[in-house]
Formats: sequence, C-alpha cells, structure tokens
Amino acid sequence: MTPFTLKGFLPHKKGRQTRLKYLAELPHTFVLYESPFRLLKCIDELISFCGEERVACVARELSKMHEEVKTASLAELKVHFSKKR
Repeated sequence: MTPFTLKGFLPHKKGRQTRLKYLAELPHTFVLYESPFRLLKCIDELISFCGEERVACVARELSKMHEEVKTASLAELKVHFSKKR
C-alpha cells in the first residue's frame, strides 16, 4: 500500500505557511481539499513551497456530470485552471 497524508482543508490564515512547508517536505502523496474559488491561490502557494515541476492532481465535481481529473505539473495546472475562469 502506498502511504499518503490526508490534510483536508488548509487553514485560511494562521498556520497556513507552516502547514505548506511541512507538506512540501513529505516524501509521499498528500491530499488537500480546496474551494474552487481559492484553487489558483492554492496552486500558487504550492508552487512556492513545492516547486512548479511537482506533479499534482486536481479532481473536481467528482461523481457529477462535469467531473474532471487533471494530473500535471503545478505550472501546467495553473495554466489549465486559469483558462477555466
């Protein structure tokens, strides 16, 4: 079984930077939840802490008609979701 860490929603203010730094240092997959309204900001923060080449996956609208799962580098995800706004 592949290890992963589920963190749910990140704090909005206090402790957010500390949590992102901790996650960036993990040697395995981590899972976050994020509001669609804050997705681009979260991707920007992840780029700052993890680097733009870090591979990530964004899954949205799961089990709905417009379900989307996109796996790419953080830089590519930023471009992709910037176009969707």
